[in-house]
Amino acid sequence: MISSVSENRVSPSNGIFTALMAIILFSLSPPAEAQNRIWYVDDAASGFSGSSWEDALSNLQEAMLLALPGDEIRVAGGTYATDSGGGLIPGDPSTRFVLPGGVTLLGGYAGVLAADPDERDPQIYRTILDGRIQGIHVSALAGIDTPFCGLSQDLPCATLQYGIDRALETGLRNVRVMAGIYEGTISLADDLIIQGGYDEDWNWAAVETPGHETVLIGGINADGQAVTIEARDLELGTTLAHLQIQGPDASGSVSGIARSSYAIHVVDSRLHLASVLIQAGFGAPGIPGQPGTGLGNNPAADGQAGGNADSYFSFCDATAFGAGGLAGGGGPTGGGNGGGGGTMDNNCCGTVPNPFCDSYDATAGSSGANGAGLPGWGQGGGGGGTCSGGGDGAPGSPGSSGQGGVGAFPGGGLSGLYWVGFSGSAGQIGTAGGGGGGGGGSGGCDNGTFGTDSYGAGGGGGASGGIPSPNAGLGGSAGGSSFGLFVLGVSEVEVLQSTIIRGQAGTGGEGGLPGAGQSGGVGGSGGNGAAGTPNAGRGGDGGDGGASGGGGGGSGGDSHAVWSDGVTVTAYDSTVLGGAAGNGAAGGSDPALDVVTQGSNGAPGQVFDGFDHVGTSDLPLGPFDRSNQILELTGDDNLIDGVVFQGSSNRSGEIPVIVGGEGHHFSRCQFVDLLSTAGSTIQVAGFSVFENCRIQNCQAELVAGIEILASVVCRLESCIVAGNRSNTGTSALSADSDSVLLLVNNTVVNNANLISGGTVIVADSAQAILQNNIFFGNLSVDPSLQLSTASVVLRNIIEGGWPGDNLDVDPELIESPHGVLTPGPGSPCVDQAISAASTTTSDCLGQPRQVCQAVDIGAVERQSCGDGDTLDFIRGDCDGNGALELADAVVLLDYLFTGGSLSCLATADVNDDSGLNIADPGVLLSYLFIGGSAPPEPFVACGQDPDGSFTACESYSSCP
Repeated sequence: MISSVSENRVSPSNGIFTALMAIILFSLSPPAEAQNRIWYVDDAASGFSGSSWEDALSNLQEAMLLALPGDEIRVAGGTYATDSGGGLIPGDPSTRFVLPGGVTLLGGYAGVLAADPDERDPQIYRTILDGRIQGIHVSALAGIDTPFCGLSQDLPCATLQYGIDRALETGLRNVRVMAGIYEGTISLADDLIIQGGYDEDWNWAAVETPGHETVLIGGINADGQAVTIEARDLELGTTLAHLQIQGPDASGSVSGIARSSYAIHVVDSRLHLASVLIQAGFGAPGIPGQPGTGLGNNPAADGQAGGNADSYFSFCDATAFGAGGLAGGGGPTGGGNGGGGGTMDNNCCGTVPNPFCDSYDATAGSSGANGAGLPGWGQGGGGGGTCSGGGDGAPGSPGSSGQGGVGAFPGGGLSGLYWVGFSGSAGQIGTAGGGGGGGGGSGGCDNGTFGTDSYGAGGGGGASGGIPSPNAGLGGSAGGSSFGLFVLGVSEVEVLQSTIIRGQAGTGGEGGLPGAGQSGGVGGSGGNGAAGTPNAGRGGDGGDGGASGGGGGGSGGDSHAVWSDGVTVTAYDSTVLGGAAGNGAAGGSDPALDVVTQGSNGAPGQVFDGFDHVGTSDLPLGPFDRSNQILELTGDDNLIDGVVFQGSSNRSGEIPVIVGGEGHHFSRCQFVDLLSTAGSTIQVAGFSVFENCRIQNCQAELVAGIEILASVVCRLESCIVAGNRSNTGTSALSADSDSVLLLVNNTVVNNANLISGGTVIVADSAQAILQNNIFFGNLSVDPSLQLSTASVVLRNIIEGGWPGDNLDVDPELIESPHGVLTPGPGSPCVDQAISAASTTTSDCLGQPRQVCQAVDIGAVERQSCGDGDTLDFIRGDCDGNGALELADAVVLLDYLFTGGSLSCLATADVNDDSGLNIADPGVLLSYLFIGGSAPPEPFVACGQDPDGSFTACESYSSCP
């Protein structure tokens, strides 16, 4: 028979404690009631009466409505939603399970699909009461868009937009979105919750968790804009939770405006964003301005040449002369016509010379006409006197160049529902060149009655002035901006616990190049002279037309976390990162042209936050597609065994589990992922017992685990309370005034208190009895255990220490196959509990509670004692160094009486009597110092116990 080590560790208070425990346990035992009826529930069934597995009800709510005190409800493994059946509205977050008083609820049955439906194992056939209310399911990986998709996890829709449409058709508010990439613009509908973060098995975790990334990447919407999510006229409001929302990387333009990128575009809507990651996209580059029109390769019209002079004998010729050359072109830039040449004679009375005629002298040449174009025309050349050449026409003046355009200022404004950045201005138009003056004609020459006379040559025509470039360079457009959120109109947008990464805005478009003006024409040559008459004057060249100015450069786009047209957008506990503005673009320029034609550069864009930031102490947000509560007990004397309560979540201040009444007994139950902004997640208002239960990953403002109200007695035994978080107050357990909290063989680890409070808090007028528990790895701002002076604390492992026989050591817990913390090899938990305090025969996993000599400290019993596999060892070598010495006896005594640890328990059974007690160090000391008998084999050399050891040796390094 294995002796109990607790016999050597009796405390004077143990007898009082045991008596008190017996009284309380008796008071907590639910009264026996006659069983009236058994109700059967299986989510795989389709029965009506619920009177057998063959006719089992498919939902639990109906069974709870039908059950009366004394009835028993047997529930097969499966998932049961709070809003399913019982006349409840699907998708209603206010639904919950209400168990009538006196009804027993048993989970973990195999159910109708098994050969033996009454087979029961809550570990295998998990009965889950799930806070996930009904909704539409969407999976890019496994979904198909059909008229019937989305109502179950097994038949999801493929696209989020179709899932939203299905939600409207069915009246369900929740849309669950599996991890994956979802393309295209999403148009939201009103009064929905779109919840991401689900993996391929529809398990939820925060959006940054690998395998849970639900990513929306957007596309081009009906307006041609780059948008991922658009919210229009959402009066009731829609929630987006745990999504990654990426703005599209924009390219191209709409109506000549570079596209901006909008991750979320909101107009006249209420929108709630919770734990989202917004990655703003790239704005498109701006569009270059059109260049000015260049006319440099198409000169203006040239002036024509003047007629030539001639000489010959003539008694009298008053009509012949060299004609002036015609001007090049006409109109406002035309040149002047050339002047005609002079005649040989100025008058003839007849064909026969007549001494009585007025005059026979030659005439002077005519002056050329002035060119057109004010100012800047060329003056005509003067006509030559008799026997003299004509003067050249003056050239027209060149036109002035147009001024270059102004580069755009930063910023922009609305055009309809979208953003337009400032563009550079166009350049200005130049002026025309002046027309050249016509050349003057040369004068005629009269050499007497019988001499050879000549008439003058015509002056050359003045050339046309060049026209200015008719089209200046246009300004470059602004680069597209990048927006995380873009909010217009009467909107209310709230952002909670989110990260916004600003994007890269587009570079502005370059200004259009300036255009060269038209070159002026070439003046016509004067007519050639003859004997006695020189050449006529040359026509003036036309002035060059002025160049047009280049366009100003467009401004760079802006990078906004959020932009609104007036409403305040508040971000709670949110972070804004990154972002880059677009560069301003260069103005249009041509080094061959006047410097004034160069457009100036556009300004760079800017980077903005735009949020009104508010910091809070709120806990991390859970999923929103859940019921506010999951269980309420309103009567007395309920027994609930083998049931998992998981996934309730709310921001409405409701408590997920309310244990009203008294005399309730929870066994092998799990309370997992209960999230609430209320004071607690589990509130106990009457006598209750929790045995072999798990309370894990719950969070609340004040008490993340169990809150025991005033004047209530509550016992927890062999329970795990782990991974829970509170802001202020208690992360695990609290007991209000005049209450009694009994904690026996529980594992309370890895709970966290974020602001103030502790792990276990007991009011001054309350009493706590803590025995055989582990309190380790809990984070708290204030002392972890805050107990009343009347509290009794015996044989616990308490990090940081506690007076009495409590241990301040690492419990050396390891993960078991069930993911539960179990004592590892050599753990100080093993066999260290006071066995008399334990009332259960199984641990938290349903394993035997006492395996070796005594009960282990904590909720899980190490099962490797007995005939388990063991390593070779040397008996008595308790410190494992391969030698027998006084140090071995010290280590053994430390293990037996002060909570020390042993890595190889088999070494401690020195007398091989299958018991660890004071006799073992006595045998060892007798052998070492007074010639006592040697310990049994293996002693001289490494080996196994020939008779078989009752303890395993799991860690021993001194044997080869």
